[in-house]
Amino acid sequence: MPAAVSRLLILASLFLVALCPLTFLAGTFAPRTLGFLDPLVCPPGYHLDNQTDQYSAPGSYSVSVTIVCRSQAGRVMDATFSMLLILFALPVFGFLCYLAGTKLKQAYGKE
Repeated sequence: MPAAVSRLLILASLFLVALCPLTFLAGTFAPRTLGFLDPLVCPPGYHLDNQTDQYSAPGSYSVSVTIVCRSQAGRVMDATFSMLLILFALPVFGFLCYLAGTKLKQAYGKE
């Protein structure tokens, strides 16, 4: 039984670490795919979205994409900090799962 739990924890750690870049890409290019994170990131009545701002100056042009929480009324709140917390928490939890799995494997041996 402990061997199965350790394998499960190690697989969960790989999943969480792989989920980090996928979450970043989805938040940048298709924020509605992260709709399940709305309650964690946005206040009630808001949903994740992105906002594109274009800046131009003589001889230069730049575009920035920001992750925001948007209400149905069109109000916008910046969600960058909340999303960064989630993006940094995923690998941390993944690392903790990996440590727990390897400690279990060492404690009970390869059954």
